[in-house]
Amino acid sequence: MILAGKRLTAPTSDSPSKTKKLKEEAEVPSKCKSKLWIEHSDKLKNDFVEPLHGRWLLFYKTTVLDSKWELAKQLYDQNKLENIISMKVSTAMPNPKSTNPEEGVIEMHVGRLLIVDDETSDEKLILEQGKDLLKLFNYHSKQGKMYYKDVTNDSTQPPAIKKRNYRIVIDCPRLDENRRSNNC
Repeated sequence: MILAGKRLTAPTSDSPSKTKKLKEEAEVPSKCKSKLWIEHSDKLKNDFVEPLHGRWLLFYKTTVLDSKWELAKQLYDQNKLENIISMKVSTAMPNPKSTNPEEGVIEMHVGRLLIVDDETSDEKLILEQGKDLLKLFNYHSKQGKMYYKDVTNDSTQPPAIKKRNYRIVIDCPRLDENRRSNNC
């Protein structure tokens, strides 16, 4: 068919696969440059939990962020991340808030914790969850720390303070800069 001097052709048989490939690339952190974050959640799971409580922050070198994000999605979809209600990962899009363009972050969003008894504190449950994440992800960091931020801290603090206002800090193995490793 010709319209206004241009030939219109039917889509080729590989057009749907090209569209699918572009969509898949948009969901890979190192290839996505159209948005700051890629989110992953299960609407059904979110309907049965309390609102967001806080988030664990796992920092990785951008060279391994894609594989760690795939692992996170797999564990989440298999319900192996207890009380994680959603996640998001930073992308290749430049972020003015980022302090290191060679690193990315996976945020594990924690649902409101339900206290089982008077002797189990909210902080103890969060700490146990963090230790589980350390094991599941074999997490190491340059600082030897993994961080948890409480949502309430974010909304009440001025920007200069909330940037590093961590409620819980867990020690983890330090990344040996002289040895190749999967973490940042």
